[in-house]
Amino acid sequence: MQIRIFSVPAWGNEAEEESLNKFLRGHRILQVEKQFIADGVNSHWCFCVEYLEGSEPIKRAGNKAARIDYREVLPPEAFARFARYREIRKTLAERDGVPPYAVFTDKELAEMAEVGLLTPAEIRSIEGVGEKKLAKYGEHFITKAEDETER
Repeated sequence: MQIRIFSVPAWGNEAEEESLNKFLRGHRILQVEKQFIADGVNSHWCFCVEYLEGSEPIKRAGNKAARIDYREVLPPEAFARFARYREIRKTLAERDGVPPYAVFTDKELAEMAEVGLLTPAEIRSIEGVGEKKLAKYGEHFITKAEDETER
């Protein structure tokens, strides 16, 4: 176990803040203690960081995965379907009082959008989609996909 002390001025020193954040991202942190030192214009935060030397950072449950910009990942026609599927998902989530990801995740919607014309078998083949989701929500997306092909 190692200890490192950081002193970050209370006002306007982004470089010191970034130095602390870079250190935290790059080490396996065991504990951080912080204290505000009130000293007028010299006020600052003092951070005592306990970490393991040479260890990979711990992936914490609270850290969100990097967001994917599906506009860049999907072809234009697939992104248009993805956007429509998100609207359908939002309506269903509001109706059922659940978060949108409980209906289908963005990743699941993107895979559905890449397929084009959806069938129950296509939706069922997507990782994370089981019989329950398919039965409860699948028809709303299958119908929409069929409506699109009739236009």
